[in-house]
Amino acid sequence: MSSIANWSYTYAATVTPFLDINGVTGKPEFGDPYSILCNVTAVEDEKRAVGGQSGANGHELVATHVIYTEDGRPQEGDMIEFEGSNGKQKILHRTFWEMTAFNDTPDYKLVT
Repeated sequence: MSSIANWSYTYAATVTPFLDINGVTGKPEFGDPYSILCNVTAVEDEKRAVGGQSGANGHELVATHVIYTEDGRPQEGDMIEFEGSNGKQKILHRTFWEMTAFNDTPDYKLVT
């Protein structure tokens, strides 16, 4: 772990990597879980839509978790679990910041 990430990524999470879809059962198959160090935050967003037969306005509160880590192993489709979560959650999006200007390894953002 880099000197920059060493002080900031102190929270542990467990990642279960997605391997493939079983051709017989159609169910996802996963590999052996591993731990990463990270930071986690919750993000809520209220979605509004016109719906229903009367055209009444509806709304939905959508909550996601955003995980920041220096560990490059987690990928979209993997499952992640951390203290305070409601069990395993699917990683829906992964992006990164290159850190060569700081002579450091990339940082990753994972969204559930």
